[in-house]
Amino acid sequence: MENKIKISKFQVKDLEEVKNLLTVTITQNFKNNNIVSKKELDAEIKAQIKLVIDYINKKDTCMNMFSAKLNEKIIGVVAYGAQTPKINKHIEEQFKNVLEIKNLYILPEYQKMGLGKKLFLTACENLLKNNYSHFMLYSSFKTGQTYWQKMLGEPYKTIFDSSITRKVWLQEIKI
Repeated sequence: MENKIKISKFQVKDLEEVKNLLTVTITQNFKNNNIVSKKELDAEIKAQIKLVIDYINKKDTCMNMFSAKLNEKIIGVVAYGAQTPKINKHIEEQFKNVLEIKNLYILPEYQKMGLGKKLFLTACENLLKNNYSHFMLYSSFKTGQTYWQKMLGEPYKTIFDSSITRKVWLQEIKI
């Protein structure tokens, strides 16, 4: 399957398919992390779709976005752009301009096959091509935190924000 997956820049014509992907994957993340609030779920889906719209409208919050396709079906996405405000306020001044890898989502049936790593590396390679030497990544889902900790090691920061624990990684890009 891996050699049939094509990763390319997101195309506007794929917007509805990506909205569906985000709805499915975020809903699954909430279930996997035992988060039952419908209000929080709807807000998270809306926020992630807004990042896609920001990309289409060329806003700084989302500077670049890639999709992974298998037989022309979008099965994953990744983006990078400006740091999320709720994290930025906890970051030291010298790191405020480091771009954040965000919006990495893969349809549940294609997870645990190396696609997350492939999308992540695509974002890192693109950051390097655009003269960025570091990236930031944050996760508030426990399952995501476990994944990133295995892949990236200990987080740069752990932020306790009401009932949510957010982990932030800040690293030099090494490919």
